[in-house]
Amino acid sequence: MKNMAIFILLCCILSLSVCQASQKPAPAGHPGDKTAAVSENAKNSSGAGIEENPLEPPVAPDFTLPDLSGKKVTLSSLRGKVVLLDFGATWCPFCRKLMAHLQELEDQYKNKGLVILSINSGESKQRVARFMKENGYNFTVLLNDSDKLIMNYRAVAIPTLILVDKKGRMRLGLYGFGPKELSIINSAIAGLLKE
Repeated sequence: MKNMAIFILLCCILSLSVCQASQKPAPAGHPGDKTAAVSENAKNSSGAGIEENPLEPPVAPDFTLPDLSGKKVTLSSLRGKVVLLDFGATWCPFCRKLMAHLQELEDQYKNKGLVILSINSGESKQRVARFMKENGYNFTVLLNDSDKLIMNYRAVAIPTLILVDKKGRMRLGLYGFGPKELSIINSAIAGLLKE
């Protein structure tokens, strides 16, 4: 529990510093790189390296997490759909702004093959469910209690967005949220849905 509290505090500090910075692009190949697909080898949920073609984006690390109703959701079961992973929290002001846009994306693209998975770490199911209900949001929220998933996706600041294509490959990663990030994610989603 102490480790989770320290982790949440670090995420908060990093989130504020990342979002308040001048929105500098992340290094090439990093999940926060706004100009290129993620290029480092991913690891599967057991931590073993995945054999990949160096010209192909890495496969997203698989995971299974419960949603707010307790139903287990496994990333690999969503192959054939474009998946937007959002690592965030209800207490984060930038995450709150992003969630309104996630709902717009859900409404616009749900029937066209987009799945939104908002991954919440460290908050109670009741708190998250109340927040979603109060704001009228109906995209899927998953509850995470493991630092391993956060480290596998290098979600060191919130919000972190990872876009996964229909083949389960990580195609885009963004840290923070603002008009530029919204434009990037919207056009990336539209493009991947056409593939």
